[in-house]
Amino acid sequence: MRNRVYDAFSHIKAEDSLKQNTYAFLQKRISRKKNVTVRRLALAFASVVVLCAAGLFSYNLYFTEIAFVDIDVNPSIELSLNRFDRVVDVYAYNDDGQEVLNNVNIKNKSYRDALKILLDEMIERGYLSDSGLITVTLQMKNDTNVKELLSALRASVDSVLQAENQTVEQNIFAVDSNTKNHAHEQNLTPAKYLAILELQSVDPTATFESCRDHTISEIRQQTHAHANESHGNEGDGHESELASSSDSTSGSSSGGSQDHSSPDSEHGSIEHESTKGTENYNQNKNGHEQPPTTNRTTDNGAPNSTHNNAPQTNEKHDSEVQHEDNH
Repeated sequence: MRNRVYDAFSHIKAEDSLKQNTYAFLQKRISRKKNVTVRRLALAFASVVVLCAAGLFSYNLYFTEIAFVDIDVNPSIELSLNRFDRVVDVYAYNDDGQEVLNNVNIKNKSYRDALKILLDEMIERGYLSDSGLITVTLQMKNDTNVKELLSALRASVDSVLQAENQTVEQNIFAVDSNTKNHAHEQNLTPAKYLAILELQSVDPTATFESCRDHTISEIRQQTHAHANESHGNEGDGHESELASSSDSTSGSSSGGSQDHSSPDSEHGSIEHESTKGTENYNQNKNGHEQPPTTNRTTDNGAPNSTHNNAPQTNEKHDSEVQHEDNH
């Protein structure tokens, strides 16, 4: 059979021109297929690159932290939020906080849901009870939405506490990046860091390490106690200062009475000099000697050098001396 087919086609012969045209046609088709394949591969590769870039951008966009919410009851926990208000990371500052995180799953949840889950867990474990204190701080890289997010945090905390019938003091406020960084250096929430700084202002012996395991309520109580003690000491010091001032006043009064004798002694010396001058003058008068007139002055203060006016001057001096003696 094979030989018959071969023999049948062996009698058919094509011209050389037909062979060349057929060869050229086949080469074009093969070349075109190669180009199409290369183009398709290039397009597929470009698509993969675009998809990878988009995925990487989306990943960075989702996991980029733009806000930090720190919750402090005694379990101290940090929530890192992305631009979509989702929790992308959590951190426990102490063992109590780690124990709470081990029993919940709050990653990729909204911060409202995360707050509810955390507070419910703390209430269930007895960390948060009536007359307690819950402190929440917010630090954002972009401050444009701080007020809005703070209001949302207060509303979320209020909702959870009302649902649990808890009467708890709330302290929710924003902090700047410097406070946040300094607190992180001490491995403390910003609220506890600020509370310890306030304590150190009235008690220099307080340290971050010694206050680390205390609640913010306990730290504030210590601050108030030292502040009251300091005010009491200041009051005692003020009373002693008043007493010393009174003593110094009494001493100055007695010293003043001693100083008053000085004018009397001076006055006595003046009287003595006046008496001596009177004796000298009487001696000169009895000896018929004229007193010097060159240094005498008239009532208007001008020098009086005339000899005829000397007796009048002497009489005036005599009356003045007599007046001083009477004095």
